[in-house]
Amino acid sequence: MNKNIKSCFIFVLSLCLMVTATNFSVLASESNVFKNFDVNIYESRDLPQIPVAQMNAEDKAVAIDVMKQCGLTDNQIQRLINIENNNYMANSISTRGNWVFPPNPQIGDQFERKFFLSKGTLIAGGAGVAEISAVIAGAGVPLLVAITAAGWVAQAIGDNVDFEGLDFVTHYVYGETNEGTLGWNTGATEWTVKKKS
Repeated sequence: MNKNIKSCFIFVLSLCLMVTATNFSVLASESNVFKNFDVNIYESRDLPQIPVAQMNAEDKAVAIDVMKQCGLTDNQIQRLINIENNNYMANSISTRGNWVFPPNPQIGDQFERKFFLSKGTLIAGGAGVAEISAVIAGAGVPLLVAITAAGWVAQAIGDNVDFEGLDFVTHYVYGETNEGTLGWNTGATEWTVKKKS
């Protein structure tokens, strides 16, 4: 297995474990619930940006193992992989859900998609990591990024940390895809916690 891919999976697993181990109730008891949460921008530059379904067998097995260690069941994992793969396949066309890539792209063109998911939207289907991940991945965020963000949200909800939602920025570059066709390739995704005013 590629050392970089393995390092990325270890990073995701450590985030899952940190979210589980972090005591957000301590933060909630402060007058400013995010006082000790200064670093609230999360980047995915080191995470694999290709869908789990498109990974080679070895990397896919590691990704699935990481998801299981984050508490997801086989059925939940398969559902999330399907959601992510459906979004990935749509990258070769100009319309994805309720947003559109720029028309007439040239190789090397870049596009930055910014969007907000409110707390209510994030937990509309349930407050567990699988349900929240489905919402985030369904919005076009790479699955491993979605799971790390969902882990934070689930923990924050469980510990009554109040926040408005999450701001996302996903970067895309137009060029050759893994299938050898031209399309929009997903780059890094950052997410930021939007604090209550």
